[in-house]
Amino acid sequence: MIQPEIGIKIAELRRQKGLTQEDLAYRSHLNVRSIQRIELGEVTPRFSTLKLLSEVFGLELSIENDDGPNLWLVLMHLSCVIPLMIVPLLIWTWKRAEIPEIDRHGVDVLNFQISMSLYLFVSAVLVLVIIGEVLLLALGIFIFFISITNAIRVAMELNYYYPMAIHFIKRG
Repeated sequence: MIQPEIGIKIAELRRQKGLTQEDLAYRSHLNVRSIQRIELGEVTPRFSTLKLLSEVFGLELSIENDDGPNLWLVLMHLSCVIPLMIVPLLIWTWKRAEIPEIDRHGVDVLNFQISMSLYLFVSAVLVLVIIGEVLLLALGIFIFFISITNAIRVAMELNYYYPMAIHFIKRG
């Protein structure tokens, strides 16, 4: 289903249930303006929005080729495998106004990457004292597994967690 067809279908389902836009917004935990924009065909609803509306209607609503926010979120989390902040920084600055989830995820990913870069630097300095080699190896394995785990969790729409991340950047 594509826009405006999905908006027409949602408006039709809402009317069949005898709901106003305000009622639908309240039951789906969305705002009224979002419902209006979807029904008018001004926006294509995100997967998470369709999921909330599906619960209200008791149906499965979907959009073909919905690779939008979820793909960007997964790519952002996967970029942590290599602790270079350029990839998540680019995604975060480019997409955060367009996709609200990107802003929250981007701050968390960047905080994790900054923290891990700091820890890796300290470990590299400690190579002179032999313990640094062990720390570098342990951090490398830790970063790899946390990044992959969080990317999978985001793809499955589950909560993610970055342990040992220092919060240098605060959420807006």
